[in-house]
Parts: sequence; structure tokens; C-alpha cells
Amino acid sequence: MFEAQTVRVARLAERFRPGQARWYPKLRRYIKRLEVVLAEVGIVELLIIRKAQGFGWHLTTLISTLKVGVQEVFKAWLARWSLEVSHRLRKQNLALGACGCLSYAA
Repeated sequence: MFEAQTVRVARLAERFRPGQARWYPKLRRYIKRLEVVLAEVGIVELLIIRKAQGFGWHLTTLISTLKVGVQEVFKAWLARWSLEVSHRLRKQNLALGACGCLSYAA
């Protein structure tokens, strides 16, 4: 729910293009922060993030319940994403997906 209407995130992203969002020079991105209501959670913040990519824009959306600034939410997401990438790389290189061990000692 946004402004008392049920709306999809894609529609909000179309509505808030980079020109209607704030430019964050340190992050090199346009970010629009909106308060939305999720039925299962309540009031959360939706970040619509746009980064210049080639001749267009790369769209990312984040949902946060943190009561901090946009830059802090974005930095937390970047930290989490770098951990996910690192984990995937290590898992692939060590072939842990094919490991049949049932104990940590193995």
C-alpha cells in the first residue's frame, strides 16, 4: 500500500524515475525513499535505487525496517551482498555443493 492504494513495486519505480529521486554522490545512485505498508509486516521503507548503466538505468529495490538513513541502509545491503558473493565463490571453488559429509569433523 502506498498513499492508500495497492500498487506494485514496478509501478512505483516507473512513477519515481531518477529525476524525481535524490542523487547521492557518494553512492553514485539516485535513490527514492518511500514509506509503504506490507500486509504481513506493517510500515516499512522501500528504497528505489537507480544506477546509470550503459545508456539506461539499472533498477534495484530494497525493503528495510531499520530506522536509519538511506546511506546506512544501502551500505548494510552492500556489505551483505559482498558476503553472499564471497560465500558463493568459496562454495563453488571448494565443491561443497557435492560434499556428502554428515559431520563438521569431516
